[in-house]
Amino acid sequence: MPSGITMRVMLGAVGAFGGLALWALWKIFDVGMVSDRVALMLAAFVAAGLAAHLAMSGPLAQKQAMARALMLGAGVGLLITLAAFRYDNVADTQPISVALVVVIFHLSLPFLISQGMGRGFRHYPTLFIESWALFERIAAAWICAGLTWAVIYLSDLVLGLVGFALLDTISRIEPLAPMITGLALGLGLAVMLEIGGEVVSRLILGLLRLLVPVLLAVVGAFLIALPFQGFEAVFGNYSAGSIFLALALAMATLTTAALGRDATDQVPSPALTLAARALALLLPVPAALAGWALYLRVTQYGWTPERLGAALFVALGLAYGASYAVSALSLDWAARLRRSNVMGALTGLVAMALWVGLLPTESISSHSVIARYEAGETGTADLDIYALGSWGRPGAVALDTLRARAKAGDAELAALLNGDAVAPDAAEISGLRADLKAGLTVQPAGASATRDAFIDLAPVAILRDWQAKCQDPPDAALTCVVVIGDFLTDVTGEEMLLAVAQDWGLSLSGFALGDGGLQGFSVTAGGQIGYVEGTAGAELFAKLSQDAPGLMPAPVNMIPLAGGVMFLPGLPAQPDAVLP
Repeated sequence: MPSGITMRVMLGAVGAFGGLALWALWKIFDVGMVSDRVALMLAAFVAAGLAAHLAMSGPLAQKQAMARALMLGAGVGLLITLAAFRYDNVADTQPISVALVVVIFHLSLPFLISQGMGRGFRHYPTLFIESWALFERIAAAWICAGLTWAVIYLSDLVLGLVGFALLDTISRIEPLAPMITGLALGLGLAVMLEIGGEVVSRLILGLLRLLVPVLLAVVGAFLIALPFQGFEAVFGNYSAGSIFLALALAMATLTTAALGRDATDQVPSPALTLAARALALLLPVPAALAGWALYLRVTQYGWTPERLGAALFVALGLAYGASYAVSALSLDWAARLRRSNVMGALTGLVAMALWVGLLPTESISSHSVIARYEAGETGTADLDIYALGSWGRPGAVALDTLRARAKAGDAELAALLNGDAVAPDAAEISGLRADLKAGLTVQPAGASATRDAFIDLAPVAILRDWQAKCQDPPDAALTCVVVIGDFLTDVTGEEMLLAVAQDWGLSLSGFALGDGGLQGFSVTAGGQIGYVEGTAGAELFAKLSQDAPGLMPAPVNMIPLAGGVMFLPGLPAQPDAVLP
């Protein structure tokens, strides 16, 4: 291993370079130099590769760490890209897919380190030691980064007394903040490598081993009370499945901590050993209860991507539970359980990778919603239209199916798709349109006919939203302004920018007219999507209200104010401007 100073310089430089690289990728994506899918793949590859390089440096030589980091980064980039291909906009990728990729990344590191040391993927002592060491190094790195920024904030307060704004200086040099964070992460890892983690590991393992009998007592008390409390009371809790999965994870973690890396490292107390063995034997119980809770939820509400993710964890929990229980009943139970941990982790990695890359979770979930609705198991009022809209192309197909039913004469469904609890009456719609046409300031002043066309085609839910923002305040002219212009050069006709003054600054949203009616777009202003904060927002609102701003060419046409105000055709509308 290199000397302490060399390691600090090396890892600090890697961290700073990583921050710079991620900032550069964001800027490339922001100006539209590459497609959003390519940008996502590159960002995942760079972030995972650099993080893996930092995490594996020390246990492995730099060349070994780099080779394995490149391999892991490529795998992470491929998985997250495969998950995003089910969406027209990569920003809509399900959080459960991203979370599973993060878990895959962290679980892979000990195996790569063990393989790099020449000990293969199944050498339990190395896997055990490196898993704890990685946890300690990563925690130390983030603590170091947090302390660094705490010192910077304190320094800004102190230097502000003599007129020097440190944070303003850092914010003006855009790549500086991510580089500082990366540098701090690298230095934190290097310092942890210098002092070694044996003392910290002994402390953590010692504390966890003390908790083994405590958790066993809790599980025993729960199982004794369960028949008296009743299953309905337990499974009526919405989060029961999550609680049982967390309990199973805690039981497995404490059992593993008690057994140590090998027989020489196992907890010496016979009482603690017996308690750990009892936890292993009982592990199938919370896993099975989590499965039952999930079954009840799916039977009642159907599948969603999140419930499919929970099903994966339930399946892994049941597999772990069965292997732990069988191990606990055998003579050489500790050695057998250690082997089960290795096989369980490898199986989990493969299962999660297949789930993210191949399982059509959005298609399964959308089909479930439509099937339950057509079978009468889900009422119209219980349809989650927002969820369908967030499930990519399969969700869009499901929404089209519902729209076809609504056009066939289902008034209640049509009202729901329009964002209404009940169908609006003609007088209300007419009144909303008249009020908005009379009260919405428009720039340029001669574009009122175009503004009125947008109002005429807006669904009632959007009309109500505009009224709440622009008509309910006492002076609509000082609250909202509409700017008409050809923001999107590849879309026929002009678009509408709606600027809404808020206490905190300015909210921006964009709209275009198409064959399907009104379409919402996100808007960026100076790199901020959907808003401009503080005095800058107030100044921009004043300029938009007083005169018709000209447009200048960009990847799309933009208003040359506040760093550039433009539509983002590749991003969905903001939450408060989502159209059915």
